[in-house]
Amino acid sequence: MSNSALVIAGSAAFAVLCGFGAWTPAHAQNADGAVQDGGNEHRALEEVVVSVQRYSSNLQTTPVAVSAFTAETLQQRQVVNVADMGAQVPGILVTGGQGISTIARIVLRGVGQENGGALFDPAVGVYVDNVYQPRPQNQWFDLFDVERVEVLRGPQGTLYGRNTSGGAIKIVTRRPSFDLTYGGDLAFGNHDAREARGYLSGPIVADKIAGSVGFSAKERDGILDAPAYGGDINAVDSKSFRGKLLITPNDRLDIELAASGVRDRSDIQVGSPIMVLPGVDDPAATPGRDLRTTELLGPRDSKADSTLFTANIEYRATPSFTFSSITGYGEVKNVTVTPLTLLPGGAPVGISWTFDDEFFSQEFHGTYTSDRLDLVAGVYYFHESGLQVDGPPYTLPADKDRTVNAGAAFAQGTFKFGNGVSLIAGLRYTIEESKLTQFYSTQRPYSQSDEKTFSDLTPKVGVDWQVNDDLFLYASYTAGFKSGGFNPVPPNTNTGGQGEGRPTPYDEEKVDSYELGAKYTSPHRLFRLNTAVFRAVYDGLHLPVFFPGTVSSYTSNAAGARVDGIEIEPTIQATDNLQIYGALSFLHGKYTSSFPCSLSNTSIVDCQDRDLKGLIPVKTTVGFTYDLPIGVPGTLSLGADWQHVDKYWNNVSNTLPLTATPAHDLLNGFVSWRSPSERWAVSLEGRNLTDEEFILSTVQIANAVSPSITAYANDPRSVLLRVRASF
Repeated sequence: MSNSALVIAGSAAFAVLCGFGAWTPAHAQNADGAVQDGGNEHRALEEVVVSVQRYSSNLQTTPVAVSAFTAETLQQRQVVNVADMGAQVPGILVTGGQGISTIARIVLRGVGQENGGALFDPAVGVYVDNVYQPRPQNQWFDLFDVERVEVLRGPQGTLYGRNTSGGAIKIVTRRPSFDLTYGGDLAFGNHDAREARGYLSGPIVADKIAGSVGFSAKERDGILDAPAYGGDINAVDSKSFRGKLLITPNDRLDIELAASGVRDRSDIQVGSPIMVLPGVDDPAATPGRDLRTTELLGPRDSKADSTLFTANIEYRATPSFTFSSITGYGEVKNVTVTPLTLLPGGAPVGISWTFDDEFFSQEFHGTYTSDRLDLVAGVYYFHESGLQVDGPPYTLPADKDRTVNAGAAFAQGTFKFGNGVSLIAGLRYTIEESKLTQFYSTQRPYSQSDEKTFSDLTPKVGVDWQVNDDLFLYASYTAGFKSGGFNPVPPNTNTGGQGEGRPTPYDEEKVDSYELGAKYTSPHRLFRLNTAVFRAVYDGLHLPVFFPGTVSSYTSNAAGARVDGIEIEPTIQATDNLQIYGALSFLHGKYTSSFPCSLSNTSIVDCQDRDLKGLIPVKTTVGFTYDLPIGVPGTLSLGADWQHVDKYWNNVSNTLPLTATPAHDLLNGFVSWRSPSERWAVSLEGRNLTDEEFILSTVQIANAVSPSITAYANDPRSVLLRVRASF
């Protein structure tokens, strides 16, 4: 979409919203969500409360582009893990990593980091109970005990921890209850899928201590036919748990402690060759092949274990002032062994590593709220150390030891002038020290180290206007920062006459984001329309680039890039029984200055004129939930959503159409029954109901004669029968 088209579409959206914003009387909403209208009562859209500004506020009066989902909404839309969020949020791409099942590939507004291991940081921060999760491994959190999920789009340079230059996903887990509550569900489906989830919460000491425990287990047989391995592969086997304590010694102090873990033994993802290197005998490797079968063969292994401990302490000193402490400690262990392509003679080429990573974070902040001023200020510290060990069967022996220490101080305030107008101003100073030590034992008898410090000052300014009870407008400028780091470069690597290879730094990524937003809710609370128009200007955009002719990648700084976009989220309560919702985004991205990259034939060219990797030009989701008005006890419901995704590129150089994910459509649906007490429910859930098959991601190995391309397909149709109980 061209810039002019974006401007026209954005102007039209704002004009429509402003037209809706005529002065109209508000209508009273009952606690059960019903609205009184001229003596009649009808079901209204639920109000959503978010905490993206570090204090509670209504979604419709929060001057940030944020998609928020309550536990009830997640359940209605069949969203059971982070991967399912992709269809619900404008401008986001959520898939697995390229050949690594446990890695979350999250690209938001065209920005993301797709390299795995212990050395590279994501551009979209994932937070669990306010604690930043630095590794993309094990970020497929099952949402089995979640209160809500908030997805903040665009850089969060003032209030949020580390490296959120693209956005942030906040997962808020359920708070322990002083009333006994328990429940769970069991599900069975095709491909021998089995799922189980459970939750129990209740008092330990009356009115003082409450606790909860929850678990999730998911298994599924393989979906890729691999005769060379003797059967189907790419199976799923994942288990999660969480335990929480809520301690309330008095009405001012809340202490919330949590421990959680994930154990993932899912198969490593193996792809299907669609193009092979010269001399490789693989007649099945053709562009139009069946992506549900593979002849690729080689050693494979995958293990991912993570633990997380969090402590959220809140002390309400006065009705206006609250002091908060957020502490987090986590550890991630990973084994990754996977073949990626074949050499002449049939020998596989792939990646193989193990790593152990641990991190600690501490934040203190205070929040002050009054009729005229809302203020948040605090300090933040983060430490991470990780050791990645590369080795046989696919990789040269190498130890890569990375350490990061980061600190920040921040403040953001909102001053209310009156007549619905407020001014927002914020500032964050970040300083981060990164160190990498590499030891390639077969190339040098000594280790090599380097360290570098990165720092930046990221401001935010904005203005918002509560035009009336129904219409809220805002405009903002936000700066974002993602720290630089180091690429490990083997000593024997040809570095262009600059001496032996060694840890090589790449610079920080910076972004200036300009955004206009409007949030409208109709007087009867039956229609909601939230829109955002933005421009993000990047300096030193981090890009994952492969060394020509290898399966090794490094992070490069493109000199500059710009992303323009429009995001639209409508929700309609058409009748008491029917709700319609949507998520639409229109993005246009371009590089703004020259930078080199490798083509599929290994030649190095200027790639300024290429499309941004992972940016989806047009993405739309339209869905509905409908309670059937038929005379049976309980409630019979059905729902569906249709998602269209435009073509997007999986490599920086955009060479060969086979490396792109084609435009595709997906249809999901369900039918469910809830008992009159709503304690029991049975649902039949289907994903990819039309069984579409397409390339979700690729790995390309450049070659002067013919490159190698291995494709990873989307999941086939899945159907689950789920039985749920809650008490």
